[in-house]
Amino acid sequence: MKKISLLLLLLTFLACVDNHEIKIEKENISGTIFSDTLFAEMPGRFLSNDRFLVWGNVFSQKNFLHILDIKNGKELAAVGKIGKEPNEFVTPSIEYIFENNIFIHDLNGTRDALLNIDSVLVGNYSPKFSSHKDDKELILNHVQIDSITTIAHKPENEKIFEIKKREKTISFGKPIFKKKINNAYDTFQGPIGYNPSREIFVYSNSKFPYMAIYKKKGNSFDLKYETGIPENPEFTKRGFKRDKKRRGISSMTFTLDYIVCYQRDYSVDNQDESKVGRNFLKCSKTLFLYDYKGTLKKIVNLGYPVLRITANFDSNTLYAIIIVNDEFRIAKYQL
Repeated sequence: MKKISLLLLLLTFLACVDNHEIKIEKENISGTIFSDTLFAEMPGRFLSNDRFLVWGNVFSQKNFLHILDIKNGKELAAVGKIGKEPNEFVTPSIEYIFENNIFIHDLNGTRDALLNIDSVLVGNYSPKFSSHKDDKELILNHVQIDSITTIAHKPENEKIFEIKKREKTISFGKPIFKKKINNAYDTFQGPIGYNPSREIFVYSNSKFPYMAIYKKKGNSFDLKYETGIPENPEFTKRGFKRDKKRRGISSMTFTLDYIVCYQRDYSVDNQDESKVGRNFLKCSKTLFLYDYKGTLKKIVNLGYPVLRITANFDSNTLYAIIIVNDEFRIAKYQL
């Protein structure tokens, strides 16, 4: 009888836990303004390593790439031209830094390039170009795994990630939906990243708050954790029908303890995303902090509208491009 009573007590406790809504910690945090005004119509990609911050000026015809000292926010160089001349780019996308080399993917051109930061700082602007004109598949993003291995995000493929190691390629990636859709390129957009200290690759979706965490295994990656799969997704002849009033994870970066995602907290900020456009004052002020199993641990409010975020793997320091008095500034936060 005692055993039955204990069992009933345990089942009752578990039922209460199961029905109890888990409360996520929310915190307002303060940062330190870390740079002069960024003169840009709209800042683009924002990257970092242990020495530098790099941001892109999306609409600039000249000096579309800016390099700053991560210790004090001082600008060290501004380079890069739009055009079709030998050292110019048609539509440059600044995608990652690896061993002080900035990888630039030309979205509408036929070449990619590596630009060495140390060379730029001594006045030697010499991008090392490589051709991608033979790749007929649409590529959204790239990340570097090691000196000879990259991952490309190809959202229209059945397996949307492609590892390239020299001339060898391996595809991986679990489909979010079981059925094939016609608007895959638009639906599966979102940031990707690789944390070498943990050997994990993370993909998140910008249309809905989905995240997939893959662990390196041999020459490929295995799915370990997955969260945010849309419930009861709606499909039309055009493909997946998304809620345009909401967004998912617009950008993502890694710190020592967190996968940091740029997401709006709709429970306190019920902004209709379809009405934001380029009104940057309507951008979200919140970041969602997940652990490396994809569990949401905390939501932080930075106090200002946020455009871009970046961080490094060895600390919980975060850098963000925010709007202060209608100006773009870089701020430094401790998470």
